[in-house]
Amino acid sequence: MPIALGRSALLLGFVILLALAVARQPQALVRLAAPPGIPAAGHAFQIVENGHARDVPLEEIEALGLCRLTTSSPWENGTFTFDGVPFAALVRHFGWDGHEGVQIRAIDGYTRIIPRHEWERDFAILATRDNGRPLDRRQKGPTRIVYPLIEHPELDTFDRKTMWVWMIERMEPVRFLGSADR
Repeated sequence: MPIALGRSALLLGFVILLALAVARQPQALVRLAAPPGIPAAGHAFQIVENGHARDVPLEEIEALGLCRLTTSSPWENGTFTFDGVPFAALVRHFGWDGHEGVQIRAIDGYTRIIPRHEWERDFAILATRDNGRPLDRRQKGPTRIVYPLIEHPELDTFDRKTMWVWMIERMEPVRFLGSADR
């Protein structure tokens, strides 16, 4: 009998751990079969690696597979439905998954490093669309970083608010982060 009780306790523990793991997964992202409506065209941003720059078209980003995310914003009123690419997929696409962070620079000079632990959680997306339409400058496009705040209000922290970078001009991998960036 003690063995059966032990197995039951182990099974119950396993079920609880599994339930916790599933609960931690971002449920806010909905995979889209194809980009909606108007094709995205034009320049998304520039990537810089080893001193070499390359322009990245929106078509390349959206070809990675879009997700839909409905969220509020810490910087704007209302609720928004963004389509974009999980930031983790973008990092893998550029071969940066071995780096400690990605430095993002906006056209106004605002710069922020997104540390690895942020993309490993797979919450953030690089948005390219708002309500199915490509982002323009009025919607802080053509690309911007957003988080699922409605489904995950715990992500509404000061540090993450600073990672809502919009009108992205350039991205580059960061090999080592200082202690202030972790």
